[in-house]
Amino acid sequence: MSILRDEVRHVLFGSSVVKNKTIDDILEFGRLPMGWHYGKGGPIRPEIQRLALAIHKAAIDSGFQETEASPGQNGEVMISVFHDNHRLEFVIEPDRSINFYHEVDDEVAEKSKNLTLTDAKAKLIGLGALQWKLYGLFTKGTTAPEINASTDSRLRTTPAKMAAFR
Repeated sequence: MSILRDEVRHVLFGSSVVKNKTIDDILEFGRLPMGWHYGKGGPIRPEIQRLALAIHKAAIDSGFQETEASPGQNGEVMISVFHDNHRLEFVIEPDRSINFYHEVDDEVAEKSKNLTLTDAKAKLIGLGALQWKLYGLFTKGTTAPEINASTDSRLRTTPAKMAAFR
């Protein structure tokens, strides 16, 4: 097992092994042969793979479930995150800068260049929160009512309720 693969297993996911095609793809990018893309390109450097893995983890942690990763012939990695008609793309350049593109219905809604990892994670957290806020609009009234366990009479223990358990 490679050091990077071992790091992913222990740092990102504890001791449990998580199967995920995007993670597997990112890890394999380090094994690409020289000239893999019509005579150009080579293996992706571990520090770029680590950034790609961190962005992928932030996407999953923010509630996104559909992701892809693609290597670039110049040593970059693109992480794509999908939700409904939204596509988020994070391009991790060989100099460790990150470019961000947000498309809605195939139209560019936002783009930012030279982000840090912290900036990229903030984009995912913000858009993830929006995703779940919108989801909440469609689930209103379909979940259990909110109750306060310390004051709701339905949850209080009374002598009659205790007798029923004896």
